[in-house]
Amino acid sequence: MAKSRKQEHKEDAFIKIMKKTEQFISKNLKTILLAVLALIILGGAFFTVNHVLAKREQEAEGIFSKIYLAYSDANADSSLDDEQLRDKLMGLNEDFNVVLEQYPKSSAASRSAYYMGNTLYRYGEYEDALEIYIKGANIKQKSYSALLCVQGEASCFEQLEDYQNAQNRYNFIIEKYSDSFLVPMVRFSLGQIYEEQELFDEAKEQYNTIVTDYSWSSWANLAEKKILLLKNKGGDDEV
Repeated sequence: MAKSRKQEHKEDAFIKIMKKTEQFISKNLKTILLAVLALIILGGAFFTVNHVLAKREQEAEGIFSKIYLAYSDANADSSLDDEQLRDKLMGLNEDFNVVLEQYPKSSAASRSAYYMGNTLYRYGEYEDALEIYIKGANIKQKSYSALLCVQGEASCFEQLEDYQNAQNRYNFIIEKYSDSFLVPMVRFSLGQIYEEQELFDEAKEQYNTIVTDYSWSSWANLAEKKILLLKNKGGDDEV
């Protein structure tokens, strides 16, 4: 008998819940339908945007690949003299710039900026190269090409003898891309900048860090040689 009453109590509670649910739905049906419709629209918009972005990335990649192939062929073409090669690469910069302007948020745009910057840097146009590298560094900021563009920025500042900004960009790489295999090379470059300013203790610190923390790197041997050369420079004779 007690079991039967418990069962009836459970059934009554279930019926009450169902009735309240029906009342809530009936009372708020319009709001619920609008919310569901909004979710459907948002979901559709999300997938549409993703599809469009993916398609644009694919288009940008296709254009970039063709230009990069011509870039590689030009650099490998031994029949071109220096002037012909320069004209060829500068012309390809115009093609890379199409990717940069038409697909400004794509990975291909970041890589295009890097190769554009490289050509300008190669021919001593450091200020123009710097401008392009900065654009590339701000696209897909965690990508490898963005890292290379930041390194390009630092190299341009170094060539322009703007050592403070060069140091800032190299230190940015060390902080933000600490796991990159490029860090030993970056530290070596930073050491050289300190040497240019006769900040020999700071230079030694960079070279010592390479030797102790990056012994696996080919830069470690070069750093050891630098340490020997700097042994009697700076405020501390012991290295």
